[in-house]
Order: sequence, then structure tokens, then C-alpha cells
Amino acid sequence: TWWIKRSAEQVHLVWGVESFRYSSKDRFAALLLNVYLGGGMSSALFQEIREKNGLAYNVYSTVSPFYDSGVFSIYAATGMKQVPLCLKLIEECVTKLKRQLLTEEELTVIKNNLKGTILLNSDDVESRMSSVAKNEIFFGKCFSVEEICAWVDQVTPSDVRRVARKLFRHSARSILALGPRPARNVYKKLRPIFSAKFN
Repeated sequence: TWWIKRSAEQVHLVWGVESFRYSSKDRFAALLLNVYLGGGMSSALFQEIREKNGLAYNVYSTVSPFYDSGVFSIYAATGMKQVPLCLKLIEECVTKLKRQLLTEEELTVIKNNLKGTILLNSDDVESRMSSVAKNEIFFGKCFSVEEICAWVDQVTPSDVRRVARKLFRHSARSILALGPRPARNVYKKLRPIFSAKFN
């Protein structure tokens, strides 16, 4: 965990864990988990951190698969005094995914969201070129949009929870905060969060 002191109006938080490589069979479950957690205004993080608590104007998650590993990260921009509660809510959201199964209805919604994004990207030349190049590099062949959407459809609620349990381990998480120096009372609230384990 690092706090980089920088003159700014807000603290920029990044909460991250190691994720799956591009060729992993769990990649699509991780993509769906990402949509559910921080993939837009209806996502769990947006609703909890912005809509319910008004802690951040911007909050989202991203998953970035690479050749031999990947990164799953959550970003939020918040006030210095709100950092402890913001981190607490982030860890509550990821813990909930480790403990509870998504309903079939919830999974259907995020599947349709992800497949819609895939279809839109297939009409973008740059995005299509990137996808073709990655598939050639990692698999030695290209896959159709229909094949990719079929893999998305195969993911179950149990798959999403299993992937959440793999990703969200206390020992694996890193936290970066860039912003004004935390006040003493704020830092006291941060110390137990940085050292506490989430199960």
C-alpha cells in the first residue's frame, strides 16, 4: 500500500489484484464480474459509492488480461476525508461477490451488457484489428463474434463466485492513493483498513 502525496483537489484511489492471463478459461467470468462490479452506472460500485453514499463522482473497475497474467483494478476519485469509507465499501462489495451467488437475472443482465459491448466493438475497425491480433498471438486463430458470445453465455453464477474467490485475496491486493497528505485522524482510520483481512 502506498500513499503518494500530490497537490490535488481529490485523492485518486486504485485498488488492484492480479488477474487472469488472456488465454485463461476464466477470462470471461472475470469480464462479467467486472461488468457487475464497476461496468457502468448500474454497477454495484457505482450504486454503493456514488449513488447511495455520494463519496465519488467517478468510480469504476477494469480487467486487463496480458500474455502471462492480468490486472483487475478499481478506481475512485474522492475527498481525502472520505478515503477510509470509500475503501471500506470497495472491500465490502468484493467480499459480497465471494460469499453470494449472483441471481440468474443479474447474470443475464450483465451478459447482455457484455455481449452488446462485444458487438459494438466488432463494428469498430481499430477494436476489431486489436481483437484479431490478440487472438492470433494467444491462440493462433481468430474467433467469430458468435463464438465469443457463446462463451460468455456458458458462464454460470458459480463460475463468477469461484473467480471472485480466486481474485480477491487479502494477501494479493494492492492499494495506491495519490493526493493530499492525509490528516492524522484520517490516517488513523486508514491503518486498520490497510491491515485488516477480508474473507
